[in-house]
Amino acid sequence: MSEARTLTGEGREPSAVATAPLYLRLIAYAADGLASSITVGVWVASVGAGIWRDSSTPLLFALLWTGALLFVWIRLAGRGQTVGKAMVGLCVVEALPQGSRSRLGIGRMFVRAVIRHVVLGTGFLLILDLVLVLLDEDRHRSIADRFMVSRVVLVQRATQA
Repeated sequence: MSEARTLTGEGREPSAVATAPLYLRLIAYAADGLASSITVGVWVASVGAGIWRDSSTPLLFALLWTGALLFVWIRLAGRGQTVGKAMVGLCVVEALPQGSRSRLGIGRMFVRAVIRHVVLGTGFLLILDLVLVLLDEDRHRSIADRFMVSRVVLVQRATQA
């Protein structure tokens, strides 16, 4: 892909986009994993503290934490992003060969996440997924991306004059 392609701001129909570099996808993936791990840790600590102290306060904290994280995830999913992708400036768009590309909405992002978790939970599929991402030099598309006809791209914010 020799021509410069950009996805600007909050637009729903970017004309062209640049494929996200593999290292940024890995950083975003690690950030998403960290956010999920922290949430699980908050729940484990809260339930343990609630049982130990015979109190519902830690459970309330866990519910508030999870609610806040879900609120952020839903808002970002509407823009085709996860927490990690938003941190490094990536988003998921439709991978159409011609014409306009739009960001995936909440429903498609949810289905993509479910497919991703099934792949991660299956050893053979995980290895196949990694091989596909590494061999697809142009787009680095995973199994979830191929199933959802999507790809991860760089987001370039529009500059105001």
